[in-house]
Amino acid sequence: MQKFKEDILWKKVLSYLMAIALIVTSISFVGTDKVSAHQKYTTKGLVIDTSLVPQDSNISVKNEDGKNPEITTKTNVQFTLDTNVDSDWSISGPDDKVTIDSYGVVSVKRGASKATYTVTAKGKNIANDYNTEVSCKIQVRGDADAAEATSVKLNKKLIEAGNEDFVNVSSDLNTLTVTGKISKLGLYEEVEPSYILDKKVTYSVDNSKVATVGESGKSLTTLSPSSGITLKATVGNFVQDIKLVVKDYTINDATVELKCVNVPTLKSNSNRFNIKLNQTLIFEVSSTISHVFNASQTYCMWSIKYGDEELTINPAPTAQIKDFKLATIGKYKRDTSKILVQAPIVSSDDYKKLLKENNTIKVHFDQQYTSDGNSNKIPRDYTLSFSEDVNSFSSVDLDFSSYYEENKDFSVKKEVIEGEERDVYYLESDGTIIDLPQITQSNVPAVRNFEDARESCFYNKDGSDPAYEVSYKIGEVKSLNDSYKNNTMTNSNTELSSIKEVNTEDRTLTKKGTGYFTITVTTKGEVNYTAKTYYIRLVTAVEKLTISHSKQEKEVIHIRQGEADTPTLQIGGVTKNVTDKDPYLDIEFLKADGSQSNIATATVDESKLTVNGISTGKVTVRVSSAVDKSKTAEYILYVNDEYFKPDMLFIDCSEAIKDGYMDNDGNVQGRVDGANLKVTAQGIGAGVPLVDWISSDESVAKVIDGKLYTYKSTGTGFVTIQAVARGNSDVKSAPLTLYVKDIPATGIKTIAEAVKEGRAPVVSEPGNNTGICKAFENFTLEAKGYVPSNASSAPGKITWSSSDSSVATIDANTGLVRTLKEGTTTITARYNSSTTDFSDTTYTLVVKGEAEHVTRVAIENGLEIRLAKIGDSDTLKARVDGTAANKNVIWSTSNKNIVTVTDNGVVTAVAAGAAVITATSAFDNTKKATIKVIVPATQEPTTKVKPTKKVKVAKASIKSAKNVKKKALLLKLKRTSSAKKYKIQCALNKKFTKSVRTVTTSKLSYKFKKLKAKKKYYVRVRGINGKVKGPWSSVKKVIIKK
Repeated sequence: MQKFKEDILWKKVLSYLMAIALIVTSISFVGTDKVSAHQKYTTKGLVIDTSLVPQDSNISVKNEDGKNPEITTKTNVQFTLDTNVDSDWSISGPDDKVTIDSYGVVSVKRGASKATYTVTAKGKNIANDYNTEVSCKIQVRGDADAAEATSVKLNKKLIEAGNEDFVNVSSDLNTLTVTGKISKLGLYEEVEPSYILDKKVTYSVDNSKVATVGESGKSLTTLSPSSGITLKATVGNFVQDIKLVVKDYTINDATVELKCVNVPTLKSNSNRFNIKLNQTLIFEVSSTISHVFNASQTYCMWSIKYGDEELTINPAPTAQIKDFKLATIGKYKRDTSKILVQAPIVSSDDYKKLLKENNTIKVHFDQQYTSDGNSNKIPRDYTLSFSEDVNSFSSVDLDFSSYYEENKDFSVKKEVIEGEERDVYYLESDGTIIDLPQITQSNVPAVRNFEDARESCFYNKDGSDPAYEVSYKIGEVKSLNDSYKNNTMTNSNTELSSIKEVNTEDRTLTKKGTGYFTITVTTKGEVNYTAKTYYIRLVTAVEKLTISHSKQEKEVIHIRQGEADTPTLQIGGVTKNVTDKDPYLDIEFLKADGSQSNIATATVDESKLTVNGISTGKVTVRVSSAVDKSKTAEYILYVNDEYFKPDMLFIDCSEAIKDGYMDNDGNVQGRVDGANLKVTAQGIGAGVPLVDWISSDESVAKVIDGKLYTYKSTGTGFVTIQAVARGNSDVKSAPLTLYVKDIPATGIKTIAEAVKEGRAPVVSEPGNNTGICKAFENFTLEAKGYVPSNASSAPGKITWSSSDSSVATIDANTGLVRTLKEGTTTITARYNSSTTDFSDTTYTLVVKGEAEHVTRVAIENGLEIRLAKIGDSDTLKARVDGTAANKNVIWSTSNKNIVTVTDNGVVTAVAAGAAVITATSAFDNTKKATIKVIVPATQEPTTKVKPTKKVKVAKASIKSAKNVKKKALLLKLKRTSSAKKYKIQCALNKKFTKSVRTVTTSKLSYKFKKLKAKKKYYVRVRGINGKVKGPWSSVKKVIIKK
């Protein structure tokens, strides 16, 4: 039951909002069920919400009027009801098998009677008495018709976790494959439907010689191989058969290898490890013998040799270590599966000599194991190869996660401090220590002299200099107000002055006080490393977090939109305020279905935390420690559908003045793009007010979401801005009078594509005055930003030019760009005004690839036709050349009273005169062709024309096609019967749709020039005699090589 509530109420976290720049973490709040009069909810009627009730063959809902729903259900189900205001729930019926808890969770247990149960919701904290109680009928079908699970699917992620090499769940989640022996493998599953009340699953097997199930029925141990047995998952009366495959895993399958533990990236190459000077390495024997049936891994025996020197490592509880000439090697912490290898810190003449003679140490170990009661071993041999390469690092960092647990011992938040976004480490001020050496890490692991120095806290008691001298300084964050600084840490901790080096032997700091301070780490060694500063914020330690003044199961508060609640809470039984000086709590808002909610925000000032209602709704509020996320408290918040009516509204311009957008007299310097205006409200219970903004002239200035935008000068006049309380239009702020000064532009800062509304941009990957597009595209560039940035007018003229008009052209006046081929061109916008010298701004345009395009439209009927008399018709034929797949044209006439034209190009004479017919490409409306149609004033008689003999043109044939010099293709044709001319096509594909070139010639040879190198071209030809065209020839392929 508890898990079901958590699934419903606590699934996701809403990102918090803060009003103060210094408080990047959100501050939590608590409420009270002692609702004051101004907080009571005036409802139009209490309503039971059944939207969370699942509906299928087990459960159905009838909810016609929205107030008295009826639910028909089987037993063994669980679902949630809700209401639009806080309510007390109760249920009546013939037995106690149907229950509802205070969260509205209904449980229909097995054994419930076949009867009607009545759920009643009684509204709380409602100001009027209208319909404060509603009910819901639940018709239970009886236990003979209980809802049962329909499927059990294995949870692949949970079952395989940590056992990926030996456990696999199939993609259909119905087969479990285990390789070798595995003990107490946890079994996890998902039961459908999810609303089944009794979802307890137990497992059993039909062959106990292959595998057994633990006493709880939720774990599996494999005993012997099998190609498949049945693992039965039982939930209620439903049984799911799951196939269990146990693969054999023998001692020959087992892996036994040596791995480096502290430097996982150090891998062996043919069982050889390369080791540097100044390296401390821990090696461990990694074995999978434990997965072998009837086998058990025991201990390791080692024999390590260098020349005549040898070290034996065995299970004896003695220190087994030897200082070889090349390195010091020994048993690591009495564990026979691990050895410690320490290379010398520095080289020497003697060491160089040793390396030349023999630079390897031989490592042999026997992994001991028992099988069927007999002792056995697996031998392995490795080589440790030493060199003069030195293991060194380039930086030292404080790594809190190397020793402490994130979101338990510390948390990290992004905050803007000293003008930059920084990581701020939040820790609780609980009197414990920060072990600075422990969290001081080099960026390269296993540096021996650094690790040795850290072991002694970078401090030698004999007064000698350590190999690496690391100093720590505690400092203040100078840019902050003193009230935000942790003066306890900077002034009194270990008797430090405001900025002083930590020089105690143990190098620890006791966490005291609250606020910000810094730790600066400086490292000196063979080289001096750059000092690094870390920003720390100590907050109040949260021992036990509780809502301060309610002993009820749920704590509920009601606020209206625009109303504030000022909550308190208790830490360890002591009531404590949350302020921006000590943001020790975070807040999360969750809807009932687990989705995120933004119906309220939390803000904080120097003295208190307030919760502000933003929009109508119900939310569960979870409050947690800003550091330790395991410490939480929750309660319910309603934001009612009324708007709070403040007494007065005030516009606060202080932030806009501070940011330099305006002065105290309302003088605005030119164009403003989003200056922050804050509205405060006066009145008991007033929170952050919800307001609408009005402007006396929106073409000059307006406010959007609390940000001021000005567009042009007010000239000799002014513009006024007012805030109006939402839902209470009679409450307005005093007018804010603004005088916007004209700031003329002196140049262009930003150039970008002008994208028309509803159309996709042509330019891709737009950058800082850069863009990429394809050839044969058209678009317009425009000035998007001017110099200075607050320019309110641009009186100058812009003249456009292109540095390479073969790549792209641009209209000097309109900025219309037409791209022609691949390449790069620089577009220059010259801004020239009468008051300033001209200013050039450049835009780099890169043209890559080709877009679908139309090269031209032609009307094959010629330039002019005549229609002999009114009523006569003729059909026009248009041809569209280019790569565009859309070859359609749009026909139009210049005078439909003389000649009309249909969508299919049929022209009809209407009256004497002349009209121009235009065929426009449907793909590119800039490509078009025209023909003149004449209807004579004197109507010509229709005469019969003697039919001519039909001409038939034979199929053309290509004699030869080959690549010639200068990237050309020479084509020779055979003479074709009845052909007077030849139409030749050359393209980059067999369908002749890509980069098509078409020519008509009467000659028997033709050369295509300026082709692309290393491309395949396809050619074909057809004979033509007047309007008669012969069939196309066979296609020839030519590769352009030269």
